[in-house]
Amino acid sequence: METSLPRPIVVGVDGSESSARAVRWAALEATRVGAPLQLVSAWQTPVTTSWATLSTPYIDPSLFEGNAAEVVRTAKGQVTEDMGADAPPMTGATAAGPPASALLDAAQHASLLVVGTRGRGGLASAVLGSVSTTCAHHTPVPLVIVGADAPDPGTGGIVVGFDGSPGARAALRWAVADARATGADIHVAHAWTSPIGEPFGGLPEDPELHDPTPAIERAVAETLADEPDLPPITVHVVPAPAARYLIERAKGEALLVVGSRGHGGFVGLLLGSVSQSLLHHSPCPLVIVPPPPDDA
Repeated sequence: METSLPRPIVVGVDGSESSARAVRWAALEATRVGAPLQLVSAWQTPVTTSWATLSTPYIDPSLFEGNAAEVVRTAKGQVTEDMGADAPPMTGATAAGPPASALLDAAQHASLLVVGTRGRGGLASAVLGSVSTTCAHHTPVPLVIVGADAPDPGTGGIVVGFDGSPGARAALRWAVADARATGADIHVAHAWTSPIGEPFGGLPEDPELHDPTPAIERAVAETLADEPDLPPITVHVVPAPAARYLIERAKGEALLVVGSRGHGGFVGLLLGSVSQSLLHHSPCPLVIVPPPPDDA
């Protein structure tokens, strides 16, 4: 009887410290959820021109492909050294072309895509590298962005930014599935601000315009109505700017999970303004969950 293997967790590797942290996080997560790990390294032949001859000198592409393969071997060896018998099943792959494109291609058959905040070649002052940013805007599967000071999986709870939108509902369902495997508690967080200005005659007498707690609690219950074996879940509704509150609430937690679009986003944009802010300031690994296919 044939059994299908779980889809792998794909992680980008390039030999940088940021990449090493992402690999460690991805390996621990893979073991906890029972998934294989695929390490992907991309390589490109640099384009150089000799001003003396106005010609492009030949550079053997196999040199760069070999370097990428060595980066993968080194990363796999480090995982094995760190985790021993607990290391997940691992495969490695190299690809010619831009790193973001290689990772997004590999993610088509993955359960999760993991990247670091900066790779080689990034400015020291930049929080996010171009690869992380590109993946965040185009990922076909949940994306985890792991910062340099990120805790290991399972260290703390899971904070989910929730506003009742399809993207937020998808984020909450993903967080519940991960919490089942990792044993984490879930903190559903919603921040709100009062409407600016009042129509003629004042605001309607609807208390949920002033305190959306009942509406958020109903939306959470509806989202999880068909989910079995729910982990411990608490709902936090506060009057505050959304991004600022989520950043504060996520300090010391294992994950911050958001949908790629909330209410008010343009349909053509994968990331909303809150997600954009969290990309640069999340204090723990940030998970961006793309919208369901019928909402894409």
